[in-house]
Amino acid sequence: MKKIILTITMLASFSIIASPTFIISSGVNMSSGKVDISYGFSDSSFFYSKNDTKRERTFCYVGKAKDVCGFIDMASFNSSNGRHDTLKVKNCEVVEASDGYEVYEQATKVVAKYNLSDDYGSDFDVTRTIERCSKAN
Repeated sequence: MKKIILTITMLASFSIIASPTFIISSGVNMSSGKVDISYGFSDSSFFYSKNDTKRERTFCYVGKAKDVCGFIDMASFNSSNGRHDTLKVKNCEVVEASDGYEVYEQATKVVAKYNLSDDYGSDFDVTRTIERCSKAN
């Protein structure tokens, strides 16, 4: 899976994109049982079985941490457009790594708290830490 994520990261970095920042989402889709890796922020109650929050998706970003919350807000807005599942952002913040003198951009992360729900009764409050993509992710 790590190689797949690195490959997607490399391919996306060579493509012409409007923003130099993007998110990669990955995890097992509980509906299909297949590994789901996508370009952009993607999370849904359909990725989890009822009452099972152990199967967490993973996320990483390329570019600037300060842009990540905007992508999560966009995913929240898009999920409210006639779909059967909804993502509602409760909080999203950039957590800078600093020694008090200098900010270490490579270690900066984003912590997002949101609710995933759907028409079929699923309701998950989740907290995700999104770190910079690296070969180890």
